[in-house]
Amino acid sequence: MADMSFEVFAAAAAKTTAAQDGWLIGQGVDAAWLYGGAARYGVVRPAANDNDNEGWPPVVSGVKSLIVVPEMPLCDPWHLSCPVSFNRVVGDLIACDPRAPDRMFSSAGCSMINPDAIDYARHFEVDLRIFANPIAYLVGKQVGCVIVDWRDMTAFKLIGPRKIVCDTLEIAERVDALFVASRAPDIHIVNTESEAA
Repeated sequence: MADMSFEVFAAAAAKTTAAQDGWLIGQGVDAAWLYGGAARYGVVRPAANDNDNEGWPPVVSGVKSLIVVPEMPLCDPWHLSCPVSFNRVVGDLIACDPRAPDRMFSSAGCSMINPDAIDYARHFEVDLRIFANPIAYLVGKQVGCVIVDWRDMTAFKLIGPRKIVCDTLEIAERVDALFVASRAPDIHIVNTESEAA
């Protein structure tokens, strides 16, 4: 996980507007939750650069602002008191175009938003929620994770939770494919006693 400073995310969170909050609420984000704790999201405005989508923030054609969420939520999403993290490290920042949230960009190559969700689900024997994108993750109050880079994902990383609950059929099929690909091969035992005779 990259050490993205709290200040970088705080600057992005300070750029949010009431219109953006309203749009998220219209998408299903709970207003009381959105305003009831530390910043949940931020906004970055892409600047033109020569490398198109290289760099941070990424340049996306026709997009004036991108929604960003931190790799690690600022507060514990499983507790109502929502205390702010003591180390104030948010990890990487993941950006998406609100009109096409399944296309995600990370500032330092993060493969998953809220990777601690897997350990939490395993330890407390609760369902692991996997959301399709950062907007769905905000609708789900950050109680779960988002796989940003499927190339870096294996079934081994998802082993342990009693159940995996996906918010779309496409995500469920991708998770299932990880487990199908990881199933054990046929196992044979060599009978050395009969071979020696």
